[in-house]
Amino acid sequence: MRVQLIAWVVLFCSWLIGCAAQVPTVQLSESTSRELRQNMKIYTRAQLDEGSVDRLGVVSAVSCGANFWESASEQDAVDQLLHKASQAGGTGIADVSCEHWGSNNFENKCWSSYTCTAAIVKVSRAAPTVSGSTASSSSGTGFVISAEGHILTSSHVVSAAKSIAVTFNGETLQASVVRDDSQNDLAIIKVDQPSTPLEFRDDGRVRAGDAVMIIGFPDSSAFSKGPHVTTGSITALTGTKDDVRFMQVSAPVEPGNSGSPVFDESGRVIGIALGNGSAIKASIAKTLMDANGINFVVSQHADRKSVSDVTDAVRNAIVFIESR
Repeated sequence: MRVQLIAWVVLFCSWLIGCAAQVPTVQLSESTSRELRQNMKIYTRAQLDEGSVDRLGVVSAVSCGANFWESASEQDAVDQLLHKASQAGGTGIADVSCEHWGSNNFENKCWSSYTCTAAIVKVSRAAPTVSGSTASSSSGTGFVISAEGHILTSSHVVSAAKSIAVTFNGETLQASVVRDDSQNDLAIIKVDQPSTPLEFRDDGRVRAGDAVMIIGFPDSSAFSKGPHVTTGSITALTGTKDDVRFMQVSAPVEPGNSGSPVFDESGRVIGIALGNGSAIKASIAKTLMDANGINFVVSQHADRKSVSDVTDAVRNAIVFIESR
């Protein structure tokens, strides 16, 4: 029996070593990944003007957790796609699709993996964005992401604004734009007031069917001083055309709720509401915050709470934004 056990252990260890040696992945440094995310684009079909786009081919990438103590990362696979697109002379990628394999993925020789594919595209002039507003004023929601007064919201809420007013805890303050990422419809603004930030979920891993809640200031809240709370679940882990940056939720996202935090059952941020039942994943926001030196808070473990308890705990960090 002991001999058989030793033989199985040897075979298992050999398989693990073989996995690490044979997986076709590209190891990118954190600085390289950050630079790729800043300079390369992930386009949706709606954002591409076909008259100015050259499609240079299709590329694939694998993020592999070669051992049971290593985790595969969807963001790592997407970064590899951006790297390959850059080497091919593209300005970005489109039609991104990712597939997650759980434990013991013998096909890719990984303990777990993300396999992503995308089209390499080269845009010769700026593609139109799907967000933005031509109105003289707009309003939305944001939430505190640092103790220094940084606030995360949607790009179209503050884009091209001459003045931005932020109201929370009964006080209205003027804010300035730190970074406007129209490509992902995200923006970071700042007020000169110390604040208590919300916490982001550490791993960002969510599943279809997970319960979520959204707290924000829809247009109808003009008749109510407090934020509105809606609940639902994650209905899909990708957005339109399988865009991996987004997820879809059943919790109502009303006009004015753009920029609202999407919470898990413990009150940690897992996404940012954009409208039409869509939310951008927190991993995209984390990349933006990292690139701009924002000291955001990540929580590794948290107990489930009632909707009322989550609302009471986070409401003072959620703000109403009005741009003119």
